[in-house]
Amino acid sequence: MGVRSVLKRALFVCILINIHLGLAVNAASDEEIDDSHITVLTSKNFDEVVKPAKHALVEFYAPWCGHCKAFRADFAAAAKTITALDPSILAAKVDADTEKDIGERFSIDGFPTFKWFEDGEAVSEFSDELSEEMLVEWVKKLYQGGSDEITSMKQAEELLTNENANAAAVPILVIGYFKNGFKDTKDKEYKAFKKLAMAESNGKDVSFYRTSDPEIAAKLSITFPTEKASFGLAIRRNYPGHPETTIQYSAHKVGSLDRSAASAEEGATVSEDDLVLEKFKSFFYAEKLADFVLYKDAIEDGGDLVMSIPIDYHMYVVAPPEKFDSESTIATLREISASLRGKMTIIVADPAVEEPGMTPTMYPIASTFAISHESTDFFVGVLSSSSGSRFTCGLPPSVENLDASMLVKCAEDVLAGGGTRIYSSQPAPENPKQGNFTVVVGTTLSDVVKDPNKDVLLEVYAPWCGACRSFAPEYAKLAAAMAGVDSVVVAKMDGAENDHREFEVQEFPTLLFYPAEKDAEPIRVDIADAKELAEFIHKNAKISFDLPDLAPFQDMEVDLSEFSEVEPHAEGEEEEEEGEEDGEEEAHEEAADEYLDPDDEEEDSSLDNAGHDEL
Repeated sequence: MGVRSVLKRALFVCILINIHLGLAVNAASDEEIDDSHITVLTSKNFDEVVKPAKHALVEFYAPWCGHCKAFRADFAAAAKTITALDPSILAAKVDADTEKDIGERFSIDGFPTFKWFEDGEAVSEFSDELSEEMLVEWVKKLYQGGSDEITSMKQAEELLTNENANAAAVPILVIGYFKNGFKDTKDKEYKAFKKLAMAESNGKDVSFYRTSDPEIAAKLSITFPTEKASFGLAIRRNYPGHPETTIQYSAHKVGSLDRSAASAEEGATVSEDDLVLEKFKSFFYAEKLADFVLYKDAIEDGGDLVMSIPIDYHMYVVAPPEKFDSESTIATLREISASLRGKMTIIVADPAVEEPGMTPTMYPIASTFAISHESTDFFVGVLSSSSGSRFTCGLPPSVENLDASMLVKCAEDVLAGGGTRIYSSQPAPENPKQGNFTVVVGTTLSDVVKDPNKDVLLEVYAPWCGACRSFAPEYAKLAAAMAGVDSVVVAKMDGAENDHREFEVQEFPTLLFYPAEKDAEPIRVDIADAKELAEFIHKNAKISFDLPDLAPFQDMEVDLSEFSEVEPHAEGEEEEEEGEEDGEEEAHEEAADEYLDPDDEEEDSSLDNAGHDEL
């Protein structure tokens, strides 16, 4: 893909910024830290310690992690506080760098990571400011089920009139009524509510409340699925600039897991508890957002507003701000949202918006959709946050009035697997042969890789990608050795500026081998050593050739000037050293040509070990 999801790019945070930087850590010495309240976990004892615990706070750390070292005394103090709150709370830590199976099992991709476990199940992950106070407050919130209990009419009135400071500070309130209270372990509705509340405990835009009093529930406008129902659920939305709205679970059409499909996939029967939780999630995530979201609110100011919901597709209505002054335009946006709620979010964006504090200046919306940041026309496009695939809804030039039915039809086409894709391409080079490489762009890719007279190895890379830079010397050796083999093409394509319908790249670098035959499917190659790559090509090539000797090229000098020393970064932000996790790509809209495809409706030498930069 040419441009990664603007959502992911805007949210990217390098947790591992301290690796090899030699940061000065003002941590207390080992002798001064009392960590007697913290249990040390390993792969051998993790389950036998954590599973029996009613509540557990677990730190996943690495010994080399500067932030982990700096926070060690704070975690020890926090552990002392929370275990005093209730001795049944387990505070523990595990070296997830050494115990790699534990890190993989719980998807740990940065250090330190704190997870909260209930009855042995990980239900929430801390993502707020790392401090002793914030960690303790988070644990206290989870300990009481992730929600506050409303026990009086006065409390209910304060919620309704925004006199409750916590409620007034967020645009979304989720209120649950549970007739049987909160201690019945068989109450699947309350268990689902509790899990959802704990999972959303980091959300700065939502608060959860619960009551077992039917009069309070009525005061809070909760209605029930049936007259004899033992629970009720409602969401109150109160976003600035939008009408205050209360949505009832009883009136909402929610989906559920397919029992047979889920059972076949997991090899087990789906429980009633899981089915109820799935329905609650469907309701919550469908109704959480306002009718439409400003890009500034959705992306720049925290970013979790949109990314925190499991909805993959986002419709961007792009135009200068004055275009949205019309009441009819706002009404049309609400009409579109009503048709797509729960399936696609609606984001309003200015094409000239800049990514804050970035050097050089970046226009994320314009570059994502391959439009000019100076455009004064409406543009409507759809973006998948998982794959980065982009689609255009094909508005005519200078349209002044949005057509709701046309845009809903565009969205439904995309959701059904169709739609008109947007692909990016740099201008085709006059001479694609540059040194020992053949340079490929989006518009020339098919001609190069589909040549039935050539076996082609293609690298898709990005100039800002540290893993690509590390791999470059090996790839250059391979290209030099293969330069004398007429039937083999060693090619490369800048995946930050070019994409194609042939594939969607999820990480850099990606190597694809195209055998010399008509309509051959590419083979994904996971090798990072030049000699092994040459042997792979020799073995899999359709046109035989004599394997060249790579020895003369082992010490060759390689020009790395096309790779950025550092990624584009925020002004004043400390730059990372080579070899660290890479972050934002630098997208140059001026270099990208838009083209559409209407038919789209021991030493381990693997690339995994060498490293990838995920999109």
